[in-house]
Amino acid sequence: MKREPIQAVAAALALAVLPLALCALDLSDKSDIRFAEAYAFSTNRAALIATLSPGSKAWFTYSILDAQTEGRLADADALLNKWDALRTTGSRGWDNA
Repeated sequence: MKREPIQAVAAALALAVLPLALCALDLSDKSDIRFAEAYAFSTNRAALIATLSPGSKAWFTYSILDAQTEGRLADADALLNKWDALRTTGSRGWDNA
């Protein structure tokens, strides 16, 4: 099956971003590793993301990654901007991480 150009770009971007997304998580926690594996093999990633605490680092990480892999780049950008605003104000207690 031939991909549309935007889908090919989104897929390549997702592959490039996945290692960075995984670095944002604390993979020393076995639950984070299990979730990363579940996400990688999931056929319904939106339902899997819905199990995360909305607004958490993991929720933002996987929501942005999902938007990118689905080609919803404007959604990914909006989520990234919202996450950055929360992160820089420290309003979530993330120690500006």
